[in-house]
Amino acid sequence: MASQYLLQTQSLKMQPFMTQTVVMQQAELLQMSDYDFHNLISEIEKDPLFNRLYRQEKLLHYHRYTGTDFNSLSTDIENYPVSGSSSLDIEALIASQPGILEIIRNIGDEKFKKYFLFPQENYSFEEISFECNIKISEINTINTLVNDLSVLSTFYHPPDSGTQMLAYTCLASIGLDGDGFTINYLSPVYARGRYIIDYEKIEDLLESHTLDKRDISEVRKLLRKLELINNRKNILQNIIVTLINKQALYMKSGKQNSLLPFSQKELAQNIDAAPSSVSRAIQMKSIIAPWDEEIPIRNLLPNLHFFKKELLKRMLEEEPGLKSDEAISRKIRDRFGVHISRRSISVLRKELRIKQNVSD
Repeated sequence: MASQYLLQTQSLKMQPFMTQTVVMQQAELLQMSDYDFHNLISEIEKDPLFNRLYRQEKLLHYHRYTGTDFNSLSTDIENYPVSGSSSLDIEALIASQPGILEIIRNIGDEKFKKYFLFPQENYSFEEISFECNIKISEINTINTLVNDLSVLSTFYHPPDSGTQMLAYTCLASIGLDGDGFTINYLSPVYARGRYIIDYEKIEDLLESHTLDKRDISEVRKLLRKLELINNRKNILQNIIVTLINKQALYMKSGKQNSLLPFSQKELAQNIDAAPSSVSRAIQMKSIIAPWDEEIPIRNLLPNLHFFKKELLKRMLEEEPGLKSDEAISRKIRDRFGVHISRRSISVLRKELRIKQNVSD
């Protein structure tokens, strides 16, 4: 029979999202601002328990999402992509740690990415100290700086985005990569990917009786937080991947009439998430398109009416000689495989303020 100690640890892994408590916790985390979300992660990763499981026991590690990267070259911290008051905050951060920039530059981009931005392996402080030729105290300083920069990155907006975009949190820039795309996150928090948790070894650790009851409780709380954080990251990653692939023609051309109709409900079904979760996740979020324009994520979810209007506009621009609503409807059906009734053509034409050439 399993010991009582082991029985206490069997619920470590989060159960499927069915309980009302878990649903509420996830909803709260999805609703949380990116500023608060980054602060939450920063606090967790400074916790001695997290560092024990991550660095000492090596039971946690990061796993980057396929096709993702970090938007800014790492050691160029003075030109980190933020704007407005955040630029002043970066200056204050650097000023509070004299000599930190020189230390980071001496480490070099490759090692800085490997040991600080994208630590895919569980390197100990001693290993990092040896490989980068820096003191352990300097490792802590750099880690704190990177976490603080992650918080500031939530305010990044391109210079030409306009004041109407200032309410949005920009998540990533989208790059073209052959026939596909790359997602270049603006924050190390997202660029590092999700946490991988070795539940079996954690249960072995708990069964070893090296932790007291309070520590067991704290491990459970920590893992639950990490799982909720993972879920938010997973949802956002899946949303971005699904949308840029669905709207590939638009992402490559930048033409509004290339957008395909796609609802939030359809998106939720595609990524196997609740529509309410999708709605919360994309609220006031934006991305930078390959042509360097910041666009709200919701703009990639045009409704069918918008799609038909843009399709009509495109058809009339390309073939201005079409003489009737019936002819336009037939041409759109033949060329695009989309049925728009003659009556709908008439309504859309009036909305676009385009006169009919010849009556039927």
